[in-house]
Amino acid sequence: MSSIQLISINPDSKDLYGHWMSYDWCLHEQARKMGVDFVSLVNKCAGANFEHADYKWRPTFTHNTWWTIGDHLDADSAHRLRQFERECEDALMAVCNSNPVVSKVAFFYTGSLVHALALHELACRYPYINFCVNAFWTSVGDVDGSGRIEYWKDFLDWSVNTKNFAIFAISHKLKGLIRQVSGVDLLVLPHPSISFNDAEFSELRLERGISRKVGKRTTIAIPIGMTDEKGFTRELPKLACILRAQHPDADIVIRATVTDGIVESAEKRWIIERLRQWARIEDGVFTRKNFVDFLGQADVAILPYRRQSWRYRTSGLAVDLMYLGVPLVCYSGTWISDLVGQCGSGVSVRKEGAKHLASATNEILLNLDQYRAASHAAGERYFSTNNWNALVESIIGSTLVNRSADESQRSAMVPGIVTGGFWDRLYNGSAGVQDSEK
Repeated sequence: MSSIQLISINPDSKDLYGHWMSYDWCLHEQARKMGVDFVSLVNKCAGANFEHADYKWRPTFTHNTWWTIGDHLDADSAHRLRQFERECEDALMAVCNSNPVVSKVAFFYTGSLVHALALHELACRYPYINFCVNAFWTSVGDVDGSGRIEYWKDFLDWSVNTKNFAIFAISHKLKGLIRQVSGVDLLVLPHPSISFNDAEFSELRLERGISRKVGKRTTIAIPIGMTDEKGFTRELPKLACILRAQHPDADIVIRATVTDGIVESAEKRWIIERLRQWARIEDGVFTRKNFVDFLGQADVAILPYRRQSWRYRTSGLAVDLMYLGVPLVCYSGTWISDLVGQCGSGVSVRKEGAKHLASATNEILLNLDQYRAASHAAGERYFSTNNWNALVESIIGSTLVNRSADESQRSAMVPGIVTGGFWDRLYNGSAGVQDSEK
């Protein structure tokens, strides 16, 4: 029996949409290879996609995590947070009782400082469980102008003194901002590709070549979701129109995933109809393999992610494309542009707008072999420190205190005095929250 159990807290994992389930699956595979027992706490809506002989999962959470993108807790979000805490506690106790291994590590990939507050409470109650929270959603939105880090400064300062609890910054940029504002120096976890486990990356090395296939039709991919922050705006049809005029024989393909065949927004429907005049639309939900095949067909990819939303936020898609040797066009001032700038695997655009993105795309296509070679080399360097083995080792090593999970410790209830004080301030410190509850 393994002496370590890794418990993934993943309220967003319920189907093949997004990358939540893929992340959990890669984490599970690597943990198993390292002899670490693994179980995932997933959304209550999780269905047959999770049925696998080697994959242990437990339907646990009512809500996903997206509501924590906001900077402050109001009455509704505070209620949801307490519900998240109760559901998480019940599931953790059931897991602990069913498999009393020596050390347990609960890891929350799509966490936030909001979630960290609830999990710090649990860390104080259950010192034999080690909690690791990745501040995923803390990097989203207007981080600079919102006062978000200032709001959580006291909690960050308090929480670092809890031995069985750790918060991680999603990127080195966010780490720097948090250190500047709060004085707290968080660690940054490795950020592996969710499309390739470590063995698959090694296989990819053997398959890929530097030169383009002779006679291959040029493929320009814009593999983004239908959100404004990812650039799915009225500027996108302008870009498709310019690219079609400049490359009349190219396959211009845009990913616009539609849930249940419905596009609810009239604005998004308008954009899609305009795009169909100049580009091919991929609107289905991909399996992991289908998605890799889709990305791998591209000669160049355009990720027009907005600076305000992606300054501190990482992109697994950018990593996948780099591994596949697909050069990138992106806007400067984003995490993606930092990645591209370090290795010359693409072009960062300073000015926003369709004509600037198209110009950068042409620059890459004129020097495609050079950019593809740079992407492959960058992928090798990135993988050396951002693989799944490194991630699991970092999670387990971050808070592991090797405390015995005997019954005396199971019954020990350590009051979350420090966290509790912060709870009181969040609940009662603003008139808005008080008024909403009257």
